[in-house]
Order: sequence, then C-alpha cells, then structure tokens
Amino acid sequence: MTAEVRPRLNWEAVDLGFAMGRRWWPRLVLAWTLAALPALVAAALLLPGHPWWALALVWWGKPLYERGPLHVLSRALFGHLPPAGELARAMPGLLWRQALGALTVFRVDPARSFNRPVAQLEGGSPRDRTARLRTLQRTAHGAASALTLACLAFELILWAGLLALAWLLVPGGVLGLESGSLLDELSATTRGWIMVLAAWAAMAAVAPFYVAGGFALYLNRRSRLEGWDLELAFRRLASRIAGLRRPAAVVLAAALVLPLSPAPAQAEEPHLLPPAEARKIIDEVLADPVFGGTETVTGWYPKKRATGAEEAAGQVDLDWLARLLRALSGAAETLGFLAELVMWLAAAAAAGLLVIWILRHLPRGWRPRRRDKKAAREIPQTLMGLDVRPESLPGDPAAAALALWQAGRAREALSLLYRASLAALVDRHGLRLPASATEGDCLRAVRAMAGRLGADTTDFFAALTRLWQAAAYAHREPAPADMENACGRWPRHFGPQA
Repeated sequence: MTAEVRPRLNWEAVDLGFAMGRRWWPRLVLAWTLAALPALVAAALLLPGHPWWALALVWWGKPLYERGPLHVLSRALFGHLPPAGELARAMPGLLWRQALGALTVFRVDPARSFNRPVAQLEGGSPRDRTARLRTLQRTAHGAASALTLACLAFELILWAGLLALAWLLVPGGVLGLESGSLLDELSATTRGWIMVLAAWAAMAAVAPFYVAGGFALYLNRRSRLEGWDLELAFRRLASRIAGLRRPAAVVLAAALVLPLSPAPAQAEEPHLLPPAEARKIIDEVLADPVFGGTETVTGWYPKKRATGAEEAAGQVDLDWLARLLRALSGAAETLGFLAELVMWLAAAAAAGLLVIWILRHLPRGWRPRRRDKKAAREIPQTLMGLDVRPESLPGDPAAAALALWQAGRAREALSLLYRASLAALVDRHGLRLPASATEGDCLRAVRAMAGRLGADTTDFFAALTRLWQAAAYAHREPAPADMENACGRWPRHFGPQA
C-alpha cells in the first residue's frame, strides 16, 4: 500500500487524491490519452468542418477516457504502476464494458468520479451496484458533486489561459501584420480547431486529478464502513513483528549474557556567590543605561470632579447624563421589540409542537393516510447491501445454510442465515432501520425489542451477529458445533412457526 488509508474528512480525502494525481501524473495522462486521442482524431475525420461539434462529441465521451486513469490508480495504490504496454492491452476491455450506460443514463451524474470505482472495481449486477451506491453515497455524494464542479471550473480557466497564451505568443510584425492580427487572418474553422486542441489539452491536464480525487473519496468511504485502516494496520504490525523476531532474540541473549551495570550519574554541585558579590554585580547591571535608569512621563489627565468655581456657581455640566438617558431609552425600545418577537416565535413553536404531539398520539384509525404511506415507504429493502425481502429467500433458510456449510461455503451460509433473520425481523416484527444501518445498529434495535421478542431470541441474534462479523470482516470461519447449533436453533426463533 503506497498511501496511508485511514478515515478522513471528505476534503482531506480529495487532497490525498490530488497528491496521488501529482505523483503518478505522467502515467495517468498517458492512460487518459490512449482513449481520448483516438476519439479526437475520429471526431476530426467525421466532422472536419465543424470543430465545435467535434469538441462536444469528445467532451461527451469523458466517462470512457477516465477508466484508464482509474485502472492505473487502483494498481499503483498497491505498488504496481502499469507500464504503457499493459495499459494498451487493457484499454479495449475498459472502454467497452458498460459503455452504453456510461454515455447515456450516468453521463450527467455529478458524482461520476465517486461512482465509477464501484462499477469498475467491484463489479456485480446493476441491482447490487445500486444498493452499494446507496450505502456509500450517504456522506460523500455532496463532496463528489462539488469536486466535479471545481474541476470543470479549472478546465475552463486552463482553456482560457492556453488560448490567451497562444494569442500572446504571436510575434509582432509577422508578414507585415500587427501583433495578434495573424490569428485574425486565419479562417473561422482553423481558429475553431485551435480552440478545440486547447480544450482537449485542458481536459487532459485536469482529468488525472479529477479521477484521483473521486477514487480517494471512494477509498475513504470504504475505510469508514469496512475498517480498512484497522485491517491494514494489523497486517503491518504482523509483518513488523515477523521481521523483528531474530534481532529481538539476539538482543535478549546479549542482555542475559552481558551484565549491564551503568555508572551512577553525578550531579554538578551548584556554584553560589556570596551576597556581597552578588549585590555588586546587580548594581553594575542596573547602572548600565540599557538595563537601568529611571524615566519621568508627563501628560494631561481629566479631573475626577468639577472645579471649585463650577461647584460654587452650580454650573456642573450634565449634558453627558442627558445623552446617556436618551441612549438607554432607545436601547430599551429595541430590547422591548426583540423580546416581543421572541415571545411570538416561542408561542408559534409551542403551538407547532402541540399539533405534532396531538397527531402522533391520535388513535391509529384517526391518523392521516399519508402517514401510513410514509411508514410503508420506510420498510427497508436492503440492509448493509443484503437483500432482506422475504421473496428473495429460499423456503427453508436453515436447511439451505446447512447445505452451504457442508459444501465448504461457510461465508455464504452465515450470510444466508443472517439475511433471513433480518428479513424475519423486518417482515414479522416491524424492525425499521435505514439502508445505511450497520450490524451494530441492527443489534441495538433488536435488543430494544427484547420485551417483545424474548431474551432467548435476542441472545440468539447477538450470537449469530458475532459469527457473521467474524466471517465477513475477520475471515474466520465458525466452528462446526457453532454452525450446526445456529442452523438447528434458527427455525425456533425466526422460522415460519416462531
């Protein structure tokens, strides 16, 4: 792993992607050019007199060109930077797979850079990808859309800069023309193709950073959901321990053979001056103009009370008191208005809360129908990417799971048991959770329903959850006794007759 994968904020992840883009920029540009340059040539041959239509055609195919840089990033992250020959051989398969959807339905998706790794690197059916994206996009869709807008703005700025550079580089007096008028003498088609080439160059320069930023967002989201950083840290720790076994044994043997007897440290005795000598040194320092000396500062300061003449005449200035009272009067009016506004807002909020409380505590038959429809829409179809609809399960999940276990497919057997348990909880016991819920969220919700389900069923679901997490994330298969016990007890807790 050539980058540190750990949970980050979304824009920290984008910054990591830009760092990867800078590091592998030449190879990323090469991968982008292998697909984009033939597209530009083909557009020029098909539409020789219409450069702007050719540019629109090339621009529309950007989702296909971005697959090459993503292929490079997914392998360079694990230490293998694909050479040019390998890229050229892989490019046809990368371009034609799912090309129709990328150029039609998903072309205008603002989170394209984040969604592309799910389809290209994870694969799966369209239905599985949709469920997977629904989970992954929960906190990253906004950042991915903002990344698209930012990179589009950079492309436009770079395009304008390249055109301005081409204009400024035309020397003055060429063929008797004034500076810059050489471009004016070119035909409209030629000027159009110059702009198309500048736009293509701007897209080629920005595309590696756009793809890398979306890829880093995807990695960050997976590290948060699946604990990639913990798994990688444990692997690095295991490799470090394996590499330190022999040196540690040598150091331990040397410590046992050689006596270690460090000499005691001796503190230096403090050197104190006699008081008379110290006083003499202090006086010498204070006598120096830099450190010693005194300074007299004079200035004008207001008196704290009126003079005797004013007191005698009774002419003390009270204008300041009148100004203060006027200011306090204006402030009191403002505070009164604000207090009245706050009271009205508080009354409106209290009335709204009262209405909501009344609607929530109405009898079921008195509730509006729209609430029932909303509750029906909230029934989850998938949890953690697992299909929890009853129709997606076999007739006897426990028997099917036991058959999978006996066939050596432990992970699939546990997945079926866990999915069937969730389906029973959703369909028969009214479990309501968002599709982004984790195993821990499900377990907490089931424990909250312990009074209705029973302690035995709750404990069984907790044990099944631990077996599933160990198989799914730690790749530890359950013991045969645990698996047979789970398959045998499942019908009693979540079967049709439970």
